[in-house]
Amino acid sequence: MKKVRPWVEALGIAEEDYQRWCSSVPADESVTFRCLREGRIPIEAYLDWACNFYELPILQKAFFENPPDAQIFSKLKTIGSWSREMMPVGEWDGVIYVACTEPVEEITWSFNVCYLLAQPEHLEAHWKILNGIKPLATPPLPGTQVRQRRKGPHHNPLQELV
Repeated sequence: MKKVRPWVEALGIAEEDYQRWCSSVPADESVTFRCLREGRIPIEAYLDWACNFYELPILQKAFFENPPDAQIFSKLKTIGSWSREMMPVGEWDGVIYVACTEPVEEITWSFNVCYLLAQPEHLEAHWKILNGIKPLATPPLPGTQVRQRRKGPHHNPLQELV
């Protein structure tokens, strides 16, 4: 029997359902990630709850419309147990920003970390790009513009994160 995650009671999910879901999740995947990805937990309700519970910001879809930071990923890829559930998405002032569906409390980092909440579909898409797996391309809607990020000597990626 797995330890019940705090969102189970908060989101009104029966513990029996949670335990059943846990039994179907592979060992290398979190039950939270799997349940969000499969729609067993309403994403918006979970993110609202997690934002308040963990006191973390939520990365919006617009952040993931830009290519992932391959440089930071390359620099850190052998240091952490990165996966489609948790990955570095930026660095600012000595802090590594890690996108995830929920922070992993069992990890002791050798560097300063700030967790950012994100939806599984956004994490998976970034993970595929970082690992050379081509995502399915969706053309922009007619009349939409793609906004480029400006980077200069005073560029602050924190302004783009949330």
